[in-house]
Amino acid sequence: MKKFDRITAIFILLQSRKLIKAQEIADRFEVTLRTVYRDIRTLQNAGVPIIGEAGVGYSLIEGYRLPPVQFTPEEATAFLLAEKFVEQHADPSSQKHFDAAMVKLKAVLRNSEKESLESLSPHIEVSATPSAFASKIPKQYLPRILDAVKKQHVLDLDYKKEFSEVATKRQVEPIGIYFMVDNWHLVAYCRLRKDYRDFRVDRITRLHPTEINFDKPTLTLQAYLDQWSNDQNLTKVMISFTKVAASFAQTQKYYYGLVEQVVKGDRVLMTFLSPHLKGIARWLLIFGDQVDVIAPAELNSEIQTLVKALKQHYL
Repeated sequence: MKKFDRITAIFILLQSRKLIKAQEIADRFEVTLRTVYRDIRTLQNAGVPIIGEAGVGYSLIEGYRLPPVQFTPEEATAFLLAEKFVEQHADPSSQKHFDAAMVKLKAVLRNSEKESLESLSPHIEVSATPSAFASKIPKQYLPRILDAVKKQHVLDLDYKKEFSEVATKRQVEPIGIYFMVDNWHLVAYCRLRKDYRDFRVDRITRLHPTEINFDKPTLTLQAYLDQWSNDQNLTKVMISFTKVAASFAQTQKYYYGLVEQVVKGDRVLMTFLSPHLKGIARWLLIFGDQVDVIAPAELNSEIQTLVKALKQHYL
Protein backbone atom coordinates (compact mmCIF):
# COMPACT_ATOMS: atom_id res chain seq x y z
CA MET A 1 0.00 0.00 0.00
CA LYS A 2 1.30 3.45 -0.95
CA LYS A 3 2.07 5.92 1.85
CA PHE A 4 -0.71 8.33 0.86
CA ASP A 5 -3.29 5.52 0.72
CA ARG A 6 -2.13 4.19 4.09
CA ILE A 7 -2.31 7.59 5.78
CA THR A 8 -5.79 8.16 4.33
CA ALA A 9 -6.85 4.73 5.57
CA ILE A 10 -5.47 5.47 9.05
CA PHE A 11 -7.42 8.73 9.12
CA ILE A 12 -10.64 6.87 8.23
CA LEU A 13 -9.84 4.21 10.83
CA LEU A 14 -9.42 6.88 13.51
CA GLN A 15 -12.88 8.22 12.65
CA SER A 16 -14.40 4.74 12.94
CA ARG A 17 -13.16 4.05 16.48
CA LYS A 18 -13.33 5.99 19.71
CA LEU A 19 -9.81 4.84 20.63
CA ILE A 20 -7.23 2.75 18.80
CA LYS A 21 -3.74 1.66 19.82
CA ALA A 22 -0.65 2.13 17.67
CA GLN A 23 -0.01 -1.62 17.65
CA GLU A 24 -3.50 -2.28 16.24
CA ILE A 25 -2.79 0.17 13.42
CA ALA A 26 0.58 -1.47 12.76
CA ASP A 27 -0.96 -4.94 12.64
CA ARG A 28 -3.79 -3.87 10.36
CA PHE A 29 -1.54 -2.24 7.77
CA GLU A 30 1.43 -4.58 8.32
CA VAL A 31 3.91 -1.82 9.12
CA THR A 32 6.24 -1.08 12.04
CA LEU A 33 5.31 1.05 15.04
CA ARG A 34 7.87 3.63 13.87
CA THR A 35 5.95 3.96 10.58
CA VAL A 36 2.68 4.39 12.48
CA TYR A 37 4.19 7.17 14.59
CA ARG A 38 5.43 8.94 11.43
CA ASP A 39 2.02 8.63 9.77
CA ILE A 40 0.26 10.00 12.85
CA ARG A 41 2.65 12.97 12.92
CA THR A 42 1.92 13.58 9.21
CA LEU A 43 -1.79 13.76 9.97
CA GLN A 44 -1.21 16.05 12.95
CA ASN A 45 0.99 18.35 10.87
CA ALA A 46 -1.83 18.49 8.30
CA GLY A 47 -4.16 19.87 10.99
CA VAL A 48 -6.01 16.70 12.01
CA PRO A 49 -6.70 17.04 15.79
CA ILE A 50 -5.40 13.68 17.02
CA ILE A 51 -5.07 13.09 20.76
CA GLY A 52 -2.40 10.52 21.62
CA GLU A 53 -1.07 9.06 24.83
CA ALA A 54 1.65 6.42 25.17
CA GLY A 55 0.23 3.06 26.17
CA VAL A 56 -3.36 4.29 25.77
CA GLY A 57 -3.88 4.97 22.09
CA TYR A 58 -5.04 7.59 19.60
CA SER A 59 -8.38 9.31 19.15
CA LEU A 60 -9.87 12.26 17.33
CA ILE A 61 -11.35 15.27 19.10
CA GLU A 62 -15.12 14.77 19.36
CA GLY A 63 -16.98 16.44 16.52
CA TYR A 64 -14.15 16.22 13.98
CA ARG A 65 -15.24 13.87 11.20
CA LEU A 66 -15.52 13.47 7.44
CA PRO A 67 -17.46 13.04 5.24
CA PRO A 68 -20.65 14.98 6.12
CA VAL A 69 -22.95 11.98 5.45
CA GLN A 70 -24.78 10.84 8.59
CA PHE A 71 -26.72 7.66 9.29
CA THR A 72 -29.63 7.11 11.65
CA PRO A 73 -29.12 4.54 14.45
CA GLU A 74 -31.53 2.21 12.62
CA GLU A 75 -29.51 2.47 9.40
CA ALA A 76 -26.27 1.79 11.27
CA THR A 77 -27.82 -1.28 12.91
CA ALA A 78 -28.92 -2.54 9.48
CA PHE A 79 -25.30 -2.34 8.30
CA LEU A 80 -24.22 -4.26 11.40
CA LEU A 81 -26.67 -7.05 10.51
CA ALA A 82 -25.28 -7.10 6.97
CA GLU A 83 -21.75 -7.29 8.36
CA LYS A 84 -22.66 -10.36 10.42
CA PHE A 85 -24.06 -12.07 7.33
CA VAL A 86 -21.03 -11.23 5.19
CA GLU A 87 -18.68 -12.59 7.86
CA GLN A 88 -20.24 -16.05 7.52
CA HIS A 89 -21.63 -16.24 3.99
CA ALA A 90 -19.30 -14.33 1.67
CA ASP A 91 -15.98 -15.39 0.23
CA PRO A 92 -12.76 -14.10 1.92
CA SER A 93 -12.14 -11.42 -0.71
CA SER A 94 -15.64 -9.95 -0.36
CA GLN A 95 -15.30 -10.09 3.43
CA LYS A 96 -12.11 -8.03 3.20
CA HIS A 97 -13.73 -5.37 0.99
CA PHE A 98 -16.86 -5.20 3.15
CA ASP A 99 -14.73 -4.82 6.26
CA ALA A 100 -12.98 -1.84 4.64
CA ALA A 101 -16.37 -0.35 3.74
CA MET A 102 -17.62 -0.81 7.32
CA VAL A 103 -14.60 1.05 8.65
CA LYS A 104 -15.51 4.01 6.41
CA LEU A 105 -19.14 3.83 7.51
CA LYS A 106 -18.28 3.78 11.21
CA ALA A 107 -15.98 6.75 10.65
CA VAL A 108 -18.97 9.10 10.23
CA LEU A 109 -20.73 7.99 13.41
CA ARG A 110 -20.66 9.90 16.68
CA ASN A 111 -18.77 8.30 19.56
CA SER A 112 -22.02 7.39 21.31
CA GLU A 113 -23.23 5.60 18.16
CA LYS A 114 -19.91 3.75 17.81
CA GLU A 115 -20.19 2.59 21.40
CA SER A 116 -23.79 1.49 20.75
CA LEU A 117 -22.77 -0.65 17.77
CA GLU A 118 -19.80 -2.14 19.63
CA SER A 119 -22.02 -3.11 22.56
CA LEU A 120 -24.71 -4.53 20.25
CA SER A 121 -22.33 -6.56 18.05
CA PRO A 122 -21.81 -9.48 20.51
CA HIS A 123 -25.59 -9.93 20.66
CA ILE A 124 -25.98 -10.72 16.95
CA GLU A 125 -24.87 -14.01 15.42
CA VAL A 126 -25.31 -15.52 11.98
CA SER A 127 -24.71 -19.25 11.74
CA ALA A 128 -22.19 -20.52 9.23
CA THR A 129 -22.83 -23.64 7.21
CA PRO A 130 -21.75 -26.92 8.89
CA SER A 131 -18.96 -27.40 6.37
CA ALA A 132 -17.22 -24.06 6.87
CA PHE A 133 -18.67 -22.11 3.95
CA ALA A 134 -15.85 -19.61 3.56
CA SER A 135 -13.23 -22.32 2.94
CA LYS A 136 -15.34 -24.01 0.22
CA ILE A 137 -15.21 -21.11 -2.23
CA PRO A 138 -11.79 -19.85 -3.42
CA LYS A 139 -11.36 -16.24 -2.37
CA GLN A 140 -11.66 -14.64 -5.82
CA TYR A 141 -14.65 -16.54 -7.23
CA LEU A 142 -17.47 -14.13 -6.35
CA PRO A 143 -15.53 -10.95 -7.31
CA ARG A 144 -14.48 -12.56 -10.61
CA ILE A 145 -18.04 -13.60 -11.37
CA LEU A 146 -19.44 -10.14 -10.61
CA ASP A 147 -16.67 -8.51 -12.67
CA ALA A 148 -17.57 -10.76 -15.60
CA VAL A 149 -21.27 -9.86 -15.20
CA LYS A 150 -20.38 -6.17 -15.29
CA LYS A 151 -18.05 -6.46 -18.30
CA GLN A 152 -20.16 -9.09 -20.11
CA HIS A 153 -17.18 -11.42 -20.32
CA VAL A 154 -17.42 -15.18 -20.74
CA LEU A 155 -16.25 -17.33 -17.82
CA ASP A 156 -14.29 -20.53 -18.41
CA LEU A 157 -14.93 -23.03 -15.62
CA ASP A 158 -14.93 -26.65 -14.52
CA TYR A 159 -18.13 -27.77 -12.80
CA LYS A 160 -18.80 -30.90 -10.77
CA LYS A 161 -22.42 -31.96 -10.37
CA GLU A 162 -23.72 -33.37 -7.10
CA PHE A 163 -22.56 -36.96 -6.46
CA SER A 164 -20.26 -36.79 -9.48
CA GLU A 165 -16.49 -37.22 -9.32
CA VAL A 166 -15.91 -35.85 -12.82
CA ALA A 167 -15.94 -32.13 -13.58
CA THR A 168 -17.08 -30.91 -16.99
CA LYS A 169 -15.53 -27.93 -18.76
CA ARG A 170 -17.96 -25.10 -19.45
CA GLN A 171 -17.92 -21.68 -21.04
CA VAL A 172 -20.74 -19.59 -19.60
CA GLU A 173 -22.23 -16.12 -20.00
CA PRO A 174 -23.04 -14.95 -16.43
CA ILE A 175 -26.14 -12.89 -15.66
CA GLY A 176 -25.99 -12.82 -11.85
CA ILE A 177 -25.68 -14.60 -8.53
CA TYR A 178 -28.11 -15.35 -5.70
CA PHE A 179 -27.91 -16.89 -2.22
CA MET A 180 -30.29 -19.65 -1.14
CA VAL A 181 -30.17 -22.44 1.46
CA ASP A 182 -26.63 -21.68 2.61
CA ASN A 183 -25.11 -21.57 -0.88
CA TRP A 184 -24.24 -19.03 -3.55
CA HIS A 185 -25.51 -19.81 -7.05
CA LEU A 186 -24.29 -18.51 -10.42
CA VAL A 187 -26.94 -18.15 -13.13
CA ALA A 188 -25.45 -18.16 -16.61
CA TYR A 189 -26.04 -19.18 -20.21
CA CYS A 190 -24.09 -22.41 -20.71
CA ARG A 191 -22.57 -22.66 -24.18
CA LEU A 192 -22.17 -26.43 -23.76
CA ARG A 193 -25.84 -27.09 -22.86
CA LYS A 194 -27.10 -24.18 -25.00
CA ASP A 195 -29.44 -23.00 -22.26
CA TYR A 196 -29.45 -21.08 -18.99
CA ARG A 197 -28.20 -23.07 -16.01
CA ASP A 198 -27.87 -22.70 -12.24
CA PHE A 199 -24.34 -23.47 -10.99
CA ARG A 200 -23.70 -23.85 -7.26
CA VAL A 201 -20.51 -21.86 -6.73
CA ASP A 202 -18.99 -24.33 -4.23
CA ARG A 203 -19.12 -27.01 -6.96
CA ILE A 204 -17.00 -24.95 -9.35
CA THR A 205 -13.51 -26.48 -9.18
CA ARG A 206 -11.85 -23.98 -11.51
CA LEU A 207 -12.93 -20.52 -12.66
CA HIS A 208 -11.05 -18.34 -15.13
CA PRO A 209 -12.24 -15.01 -16.57
CA THR A 210 -11.75 -14.54 -20.30
CA GLU A 211 -11.66 -11.48 -22.55
CA ILE A 212 -14.45 -12.92 -24.72
CA ASN A 213 -17.45 -10.60 -24.84
CA PHE A 214 -21.04 -11.77 -25.12
CA ASP A 215 -24.12 -9.87 -26.20
CA LYS A 216 -26.35 -8.33 -23.57
CA PRO A 217 -28.54 -11.18 -22.29
CA THR A 218 -32.25 -11.07 -23.04
CA LEU A 219 -32.97 -12.82 -19.73
CA THR A 220 -32.47 -11.01 -16.41
CA LEU A 221 -31.61 -12.72 -13.16
CA GLN A 222 -35.04 -11.95 -11.70
CA ALA A 223 -36.77 -13.26 -14.82
CA TYR A 224 -34.78 -16.49 -14.56
CA LEU A 225 -35.73 -16.94 -10.91
CA ASP A 226 -39.40 -16.22 -11.67
CA GLN A 227 -39.30 -18.69 -14.53
CA TRP A 228 -37.64 -21.32 -12.33
CA SER A 229 -40.34 -20.87 -9.70
CA ASN A 230 -43.13 -21.23 -12.27
CA ASP A 231 -41.53 -24.34 -13.81
CA GLN A 232 -41.40 -26.15 -10.49
CA ASN A 233 -45.14 -26.99 -10.49
CA LEU A 234 -45.31 -25.94 -6.85
CA THR A 235 -47.96 -27.50 -4.63
CA LYS A 236 -49.56 -25.58 -1.79
CA VAL A 237 -49.01 -27.48 1.46
CA MET A 238 -50.68 -26.58 4.78
CA ILE A 239 -49.36 -28.12 8.01
CA SER A 240 -50.51 -27.63 11.60
CA PHE A 241 -47.61 -27.88 14.09
CA THR A 242 -47.67 -27.99 17.85
CA LYS A 243 -45.71 -25.05 19.21
CA VAL A 244 -42.95 -27.40 20.39
CA ALA A 245 -42.63 -28.96 16.93
CA ALA A 246 -42.76 -25.51 15.30
CA SER A 247 -39.81 -24.40 17.43
CA PHE A 248 -37.73 -27.30 16.08
CA ALA A 249 -38.80 -26.55 12.51
CA GLN A 250 -37.36 -23.04 12.56
CA THR A 251 -34.05 -23.85 10.88
CA GLN A 252 -35.51 -25.89 8.00
CA LYS A 253 -38.95 -24.50 7.25
CA TYR A 254 -37.62 -22.02 4.67
CA TYR A 255 -35.75 -24.79 2.87
CA TYR A 256 -39.09 -26.55 2.31
CA GLY A 257 -40.71 -23.41 0.90
CA LEU A 258 -42.41 -21.62 3.80
CA VAL A 259 -44.51 -18.68 2.60
CA GLU A 260 -46.74 -17.99 5.61
CA GLN A 261 -46.88 -18.78 9.32
CA VAL A 262 -49.85 -18.04 11.60
CA VAL A 263 -50.30 -18.85 15.30
CA LYS A 264 -53.78 -20.20 16.07
CA GLY A 265 -54.29 -20.97 19.74
CA ASP A 266 -51.84 -23.66 20.77
CA ARG A 267 -50.96 -24.57 17.16
CA VAL A 268 -48.84 -22.98 14.45
CA LEU A 269 -50.22 -23.16 10.92
CA MET A 270 -47.52 -23.10 8.23
CA THR A 271 -48.14 -22.80 4.51
CA PHE A 272 -45.51 -24.02 2.04
CA LEU A 273 -45.05 -24.03 -1.72
CA SER A 274 -43.27 -27.30 -2.41
CA PRO A 275 -42.07 -28.87 -5.69
CA HIS A 276 -41.60 -32.32 -4.09
CA LEU A 277 -44.25 -33.84 -1.80
CA LYS A 278 -42.02 -36.86 -1.11
CA GLY A 279 -39.30 -34.60 0.26
CA ILE A 280 -41.56 -32.68 2.61
CA ALA A 281 -43.22 -35.99 3.66
CA ARG A 282 -39.86 -37.39 4.80
CA TRP A 283 -39.16 -34.18 6.71
CA LEU A 284 -42.52 -34.26 8.51
CA LEU A 285 -41.90 -37.82 9.71
CA ILE A 286 -39.33 -36.58 12.23
CA PHE A 287 -42.11 -34.70 14.07
CA GLY A 288 -44.24 -37.81 14.60
CA ASP A 289 -47.68 -37.03 16.01
CA GLN A 290 -46.78 -33.36 16.60
CA VAL A 291 -47.98 -32.32 13.12
CA ASP A 292 -51.22 -32.64 11.15
CA VAL A 293 -51.50 -32.40 7.38
CA ILE A 294 -54.36 -30.10 6.41
CA ALA A 295 -53.70 -30.15 2.66
CA PRO A 296 -53.18 -31.71 0.20
CA ALA A 297 -54.58 -35.21 0.75
CA GLU A 298 -51.78 -36.64 -1.44
CA LEU A 299 -49.26 -35.67 1.23
CA ASN A 300 -51.02 -37.86 3.80
CA SER A 301 -50.81 -40.73 1.33
CA GLU A 302 -47.07 -40.15 0.86
CA ILE A 303 -46.50 -40.20 4.63
CA GLN A 304 -48.57 -43.40 5.03
CA THR A 305 -46.51 -45.09 2.31
CA LEU A 306 -43.28 -44.07 4.06
CA VAL A 307 -44.54 -45.33 7.43
CA LYS A 308 -45.42 -48.73 5.93
CA ALA A 309 -42.01 -48.98 4.30
CA LEU A 310 -40.29 -48.12 7.59
CA LYS A 311 -42.34 -50.72 9.44
CA GLN A 312 -41.37 -53.42 6.96
CA HIS A 313 -37.74 -52.34 7.06
CA TYR A 314 -37.33 -52.49 10.84
CA LEU A 315 -39.47 -55.55 11.62
